[in-house]
Formats: sequence, structure tokens, C-alpha cells
Amino acid sequence: MDIVDRLARLRELDKDFTVFGADEHEYRSSPMSEAEVEEFERWMTVPFPPAFRNFLLTVGTGAGPEYGIQLTRDEAGTPEPGGQFPFTLADGKRMRAEQREWQRRSPPSFPFHLTIGSVPGCIAIAELGCGGFAALVTTGELAGRMWESGEGLWGPVSGAQRFDDWYDAWLTDALSKLDR
Repeated sequence: MDIVDRLARLRELDKDFTVFGADEHEYRSSPMSEAEVEEFERWMTVPFPPAFRNFLLTVGTGAGPEYGIQLTRDEAGTPEPGGQFPFTLADGKRMRAEQREWQRRSPPSFPFHLTIGSVPGCIAIAELGCGGFAALVTTGELAGRMWESGEGLWGPVSGAQRFDDWYDAWLTDALSKLDR
């Protein structure tokens, strides 16, 4: 079953929008045209990673994890989507380990705080709630992978997932909860 079919299945199963954020996007998406995708790439000064670009053309913005997939012209203040993403996967794993250790020992606030708007080479594509965002890395060795920020955390999404794996994991989880 492809993504569009799985979204239709979610819409059928979750008429009351019990999955977090579904009341915002209602499992609806609007595919973008090639011209619209190219316009965003020019505006952001960076080509989108292939999996995300294909997603925008076939599924589009709207339905997705938390409050849904969004692209806006006021992109969370990202200074340079086409700039060099400054972190490696090793950096991300180290930062996550440090954050977990800090939270284990201290109140849930971490002295190291980056927001998507302060990091070049990525764009916010989904609001996670409570000020958190999911970011798509657009440049460097991690282009196409998902990172997240929120509540003092900044680092790779679990397993440093690529966009398509991240989206698939959300679909799988939401469907498994509703199919029960």
C-alpha cells in the first residue's frame, strides 16, 4: 500500500482525529507542482533531497507527523537553508548522549540549546508541539536526514532516519494504534 492509500486508510480509521496533531491536518495533503517545488528550492537556495522532493510532488504538504508537513515562506528563521550543515552523525549521537545524561542528573532543561532557526543547512518541515520542530537536513553528509529540536534538545531523530523512513514510521505507528 503506498503513502496516499495509507493516508486514506488513516482518514477512514481516525474520524475523530485521535492521533496527535491530526485535528490540524485531517490527513489531507496537497501535492505540489514541479514549478511550485522549483520555486521553493530557488527561494531556499538549495535543492531538496530527492526523497523529500518526490514526496512533495506525489503527496505534498499537509498530513504528517504531529501538526503535519509544512513549507512556508517564513521558515522558522532558518538563516541559510543552502548553507553547510555543521554537524556529523557522530556529533548528533554525542549531543543526544550528553542531553540524556544531563536530563538524568538535572531538571529537564539542557544548557546546550540550538534551534532550527540558528542552524544553516536545514529547514523546519513539521511542528512537533511545545515549540519543537522536525528539520530536514538539506546539505552535507546528512542531507535528507531528519533532526529535531525542542525542549532543549537538538539532534538526529532516532536512528538518524531519512525523510522517507521518518514519514513511513509515523504512518506505520498511527495505523497500528488505530487498527487495534
